[in-house]
Amino acid sequence: TELARRRAVRAELERALGPTLEGGCCDDLYRSALVLADAAAADGAAEPFAALSRLTERRGEPATLPIVLTRTAWRVWSRLPYLESPLRFLEAAGDGDDGLVAAGSPLPGVWQYRWGAAAPASAPAPDALVLALGRESLATLRLTWRWQVSGASPLSPAYALHYALSRTLSLRLLLERGVAAPAFALDPLRARFAAEFPDEADALARLQARLEESDGPAPWTELYDWTDAQLRRAAEAGR
Repeated sequence: TELARRRAVRAELERALGPTLEGGCCDDLYRSALVLADAAAADGAAEPFAALSRLTERRGEPATLPIVLTRTAWRVWSRLPYLESPLRFLEAAGDGDDGLVAAGSPLPGVWQYRWGAAAPASAPAPDALVLALGRESLATLRLTWRWQVSGASPLSPAYALHYALSRTLSLRLLLERGVAAPAFALDPLRARFAAEFPDEADALARLQARLEESDGPAPWTELYDWTDAQLRRAAEAGR
């Protein structure tokens, strides 16, 4: 299974890095992270970096290169709104010390796996910091999303769609309903949005159906109109 495969990769990392590795987030889409014991910072984490380089030479580059952080640095970094996602610290929650989630359509086979010190806690009610970061993320997203999904962007169409849809849905849920719904797993995020905004469920379903059509031009005009309207509503609610 996919979870077994991810656990096998984790075991390789643990053998290579030893007990200094306390957790990790392997993200096929955005940014991965490896969490080291704070003591690893004493010599600049020279040995863990060397071990990681040897493993990369043997296995090849991962889907996304990991940022290497101490446990203390992870506690701060994981709460930052990376790429307009203020709830990233809640992603990939599992029942034990690890968890695996799928990005969903339009990115089949794309996953995020977390374990150990990087495993998230259960979702709390959004606190003042999360809401403030949500408003900041929304302001940034409203400035940049049109370029991110345009033909001038270096992003793939599937990546751009995931980015625009997931951030828009997650931020509106957070700022208008106070619902902490992480952005990576797009399918449950759409379901939660439809439950919270039933009057808009049909429009979202129609947009999704159009986005998944294989024939004809991509419905970028419809995506633009829908995203712009959603972000305007989120901004009104977040004032």
